[in-house]
Amino acid sequence: MQDILILRLENGRDYYLTVNGTYARSCYGMSVTDLVLIDQPVRAAAVIPLDSNPNNNNNNNNSKKPLSVPKELWRIIDAIYEKGLHEKDLFMTPGFGNEVTQIREALDSGTDFPFFHVHR
Repeated sequence: MQDILILRLENGRDYYLTVNGTYARSCYGMSVTDLVLIDQPVRAAAVIPLDSNPNNNNNNNNSKKPLSVPKELWRIIDAIYEKGLHEKDLFMTPGFGNEVTQIREALDSGTDFPFFHVHR
């Protein structure tokens, strides 16, 4: 994304600011309805508008049957089942910020989860 912002100062001159940004598509912020339509990691999926109606035959994304559960949700639940099922107060203690970022990246790119702590 790129845009130019014009900052106008009262009784002064105009300043032109060029703003650039790069968006990395992520499963965070996507609806469950859209995630079930993507059968590959979201970073590898084609960047085209997704139609949230799986009954619409006009969309090329719907040529395959939607997944029953988003693969990202499945991976998270599987990791909780394997590593933290019997952990006391599992959802009451926050995780380490850098580990959460690494897990998010693994979900978006389809790579294996790095080592992570269930609790501190």
